[in-house]
Amino acid sequence: MAFEDHRTMLVCFALARPQDRPLSTNDCGPAGGPMHPVRTCIVQTFKHAMEEGVVPPIASVATRYFGPALVSGETWG
Repeated sequence: MAFEDHRTMLVCFALARPQDRPLSTNDCGPAGGPMHPVRTCIVQTFKHAMEEGVVPPIASVATRYFGPALVSGETWG
């Protein structure tokens, strides 16, 4: 299987007020699953990450600015 290169696009935004966002969701399936209130969201848009969860360089920067209690999830579909 051929993969794209290892570059990644990163998006970070702050919400005007906390929103409940899904921790894991399949956009092609029915809505549901565990939710978590978020105020700041960092989105990694790389489709073929080599690691499970947050990519270490992104986690390093995020914990520096937002603290060690990061919550990660995934969306696919």
